[in-house]
Amino acid sequence: MGRKAKPKTYSYIATDTFGNTTIKRRKATTDMSCTAFLDIEEASTVLETVQSVLDVPCVWIASECAIYDGLTVFGLGSGELTYPDSSKSELSLNVLGLI
Repeated sequence: MGRKAKPKTYSYIATDTFGNTTIKRRKATTDMSCTAFLDIEEASTVLETVQSVLDVPCVWIASECAIYDGLTVFGLGSGELTYPDSSKSELSLNVLGLI
């Protein structure tokens, strides 16, 4: 639920005082955010997994469906786990895309 992919460029774009624009093309990446709803029994394991890779660049896959290939991102993840009721938990995941 609530998936979002945000392309990001590292290109350099500058305009001088005469109005001349220079573009230096560089690589691009994608940031991603998504929300997952979990059974309460899975919450602790998911939290431990996210904690174990907080400062480790890795591949994050929001969906294995081919139509969502844009939601497979290499980068640094962070998240927030909430407990809206006694049977469900909600993971809000953010990934800072890396090249």
